[in-house]
Amino acid sequence: MVVLGICLGLGVLLAAFYASASMRAGIYVRSICRLNATDKRIAITFDDGPAGNATERVLDVLKDFGVQATFFCVGVRVLEFPELVERMVGEGHTVGLHSWAHGNGYPLKSYRAMRYDTERTQDALEPLLGMRVQLYRPPFGVTNPTIGRLVRCEGLKCVGWSIRSFDTFWRSPSRVSRRVLQKLRPGAIVLLHDRLPEAAETLRLVLQGVIARGYRVVPLDLE
Repeated sequence: MVVLGICLGLGVLLAAFYASASMRAGIYVRSICRLNATDKRIAITFDDGPAGNATERVLDVLKDFGVQATFFCVGVRVLEFPELVERMVGEGHTVGLHSWAHGNGYPLKSYRAMRYDTERTQDALEPLLGMRVQLYRPPFGVTNPTIGRLVRCEGLKCVGWSIRSFDTFWRSPSRVSRRVLQKLRPGAIVLLHDRLPEAAETLRLVLQGVIARGYRVVPLDLE
């Protein structure tokens, strides 16, 4: 009986971990993890910016290729680099919410604290965008009942991904781009991070491979 109880307990813990860690499962909140597309369209998304020169170089690459991406921005960095957000908007990119400070304790916040966090980020972005933001990606891609309530009550659209590039772990542009291209499928949503020094070179290799395979990159707001 003791062994059975331990096994059941582990099963519950594993189920709870899966529910929180897998946005695709949609257990706590329905998340958009793929585009509604069967043709060769994909979306490229960036988290954690804007981040000074790293983001600026990413925007330069996007401009060179004539494609638009989606940037999930952190509030404190929006205040630091408002000109980069303005450039994103001016060049046709989409901007989403990615919390105020991306702290490790974000998933443990109360609903009240999480709502305040979201409102602060909205208030930082609204003067630059001229509108409230609908797209939202929770830090770390973790969901829970509180995040589910936040999305519903604030009228947000929760966005995940179908291709995790692991660019924050490997850091090698060639290795990261190979992974993305190996996983490429119609309707894919790719996760990258524009705060990384290697982000621009990674993006350049990804776009070269994507275009060579006949894919088209679209911003999320076109869907």
